[in-house]
Amino acid sequence: TFTTNDRFYFEYLVRAVGGLGVKTIRVYTNTTNNLAGTPVLIATYSTNNLLYSICKLAFLSATNALRSKLGGTTNSTANYGSDNSGFTTFTIDFTVQQYIVVSFQLANAGDAIYLEAFYLERSRV
Repeated sequence: TFTTNDRFYFEYLVRAVGGLGVKTIRVYTNTTNNLAGTPVLIATYSTNNLLYSICKLAFLSATNALRSKLGGTTNSTANYGSDNSGFTTFTIDFTVQQYIVVSFQLANAGDAIYLEAFYLERSRV
């Protein structure tokens, strides 16, 4: 169960086969275990590389507000560091069951992509 002031951290490893086109990886939260309904996009990464190690760190500022340095559409492998922009707040209701859904989009049918590992951690601040 996630609650106010919880730290939400995940990282995942992805391996691609074939460099014929760009691969786009998206991570959503949703109340179903697929993309039906109203999924919330919380992370995006797009590149033509073959190996990916990607992480996301966010904090719950309320039971329905997940705050992160990067938005869900920002193309980045990590959200550490500093900048001059404000935090992004994702409206996610953590009082109900939420699923993490990872999706892949391939620009070339000759390529393949595999989710090798996914790690999710919740800790109290």
